[in-house]
Amino acid sequence: MLLGSNEERLLQNSFSVIEDNFSDVVDAFYEEFFRRHPEYAGLFKKGNADARKKQMARALVNVVKYASEPQKLRTSLARLGRQHGQMGVKAVYYNQMIEVMLDVLAVFCGRYWNEQVRAAWHHALLDGAKIMIMAYRGGKTG
Repeated sequence: MLLGSNEERLLQNSFSVIEDNFSDVVDAFYEEFFRRHPEYAGLFKKGNADARKKQMARALVNVVKYASEPQKLRTSLARLGRQHGQMGVKAVYYNQMIEVMLDVLAVFCGRYWNEQVRAAWHHALLDGAKIMIMAYRGGKTG
């Protein structure tokens, strides 16, 4: 993953808007994801909800933090990807998760959200998902 400098700036600036309420963002993500996709709730009951939320938060922070350092991002997301694979999360679920996350981020970013910010987050989240998928498929991640 290598975002352009403008995408990286948009990611960091929009993250700074939501950073103080980030646990609320993660809570809202899971609430909305399971509302839209109740069929996936069983996959996530295998783990502790608080631990799952902390993992999600850490992964999103790392997507922003390591936007220009793909090796560090691969390292940080590979283990999480393998865990998701063991839980039964399939590659096709990631696009649904990304769409929900984008919608939740839009709400929390408010007036700071626009098409460019959405595109930067989409790029970053999609690249993060690819790393996770490759890790649980046994591909090289770094």
